[in-house]
Amino acid sequence: MAAGGAADYPSVAALNASVAVVCWDDGGTAALRCQVLEVSGMDVVAGAAAASSLVVKDVSMCGLDESTAIVCYVADASSDAGVCNVLTVGATTLSLGASHTFESNSAAYTSVSALDSTHAVVCYKDNSGKCELLTVSGTTLSSGSSVNFYSYSIYSTISVAGLDATRAIVCYTKSSHSYHGACRVVSRSGSTGLSSGTETSVNPATTYDLSVAALCDMFSRSGAPVASGPLHVSPLRERSRRVRLE
Repeated sequence: MAAGGAADYPSVAALNASVAVVCWDDGGTAALRCQVLEVSGMDVVAGAAAASSLVVKDVSMCGLDESTAIVCYVADASSDAGVCNVLTVGATTLSLGASHTFESNSAAYTSVSALDSTHAVVCYKDNSGKCELLTVSGTTLSSGSSVNFYSYSIYSTISVAGLDATRAIVCYTKSSHSYHGACRVVSRSGSTGLSSGTETSVNPATTYDLSVAALCDMFSRSGAPVASGPLHVSPLRERSRRVRLE
């Protein structure tokens, strides 16, 4: 990763028990870069790579199946658009699909998590906390209307974890309520929409950098575990976990 340069906003997603993909903003080349990681025992070998000319921040990834992942990020330009791409892993290749803009300006704290092999939820901050359902068709992404899960500004990183094929849980810090931590469920509504459940307080005191993980074996049907939000990592096994990198 980023030999001779900075590697900012890294995020990694497992595709199966021995393959993962890591993406980051390469400070040396001012571009989004992604690379396949092949794991054997305690050894990691860097494989095929892909890059975009975009300068990015708040990178987040999730694995969909053994050859497909989604990477989402904030395009670090004047608009701060929220953007996602499909990543496809071949035998010796890694390719980025077309960019899909899910928020045209002022996005921050992006976090994405898979629901099944063709759907994911991306959550983010603009003037409030929002989530959208992402649908994958080949290398193309589309999204439905957003749902507000918090009507005020978000103070710190957002974390989302898929629970099953229809629901995810999102956790966040509320800037308008003394920076308290809170979580709620978001659920698929119709073919492209989401609805938001009742908020639950998880820490009625100043809270920073929440991270949430599903514990169920939710990907037994597709073989890929749920991946991570910004600066989190998914393990290489058939169980969802998220660990913050300090």
